[in-house]
Amino acid sequence: MNPSILVAVSNRRDAHRTAERLRYLGLNMELAYDGLTALTAFLFAQPDMICIDARLLGHDGEPTFDVFARDALRTSIPVVVLKDPNVLT
Repeated sequence: MNPSILVAVSNRRDAHRTAERLRYLGLNMELAYDGLTALTAFLFAQPDMICIDARLLGHDGEPTFDVFARDALRTSIPVVVLKDPNVLT
């Protein structure tokens, strides 16, 4: 069975482009466009890795990140937080 990756990116075009590339490499993809959908996909799909857009962890995303961090650390699922280098925080 191929590894699965949850890609949670607020920009749908970027998400689809990333998914196409990763599927080409033989990975199974789960896409999410907001924190709640990402959290739901994480809890039900149990991906092997999570790539999440830092913008989804903004104002109301802290609870989402807390769940990812707690459960991912417990299950050793790597979480990669993606940040646009052109956006100042």
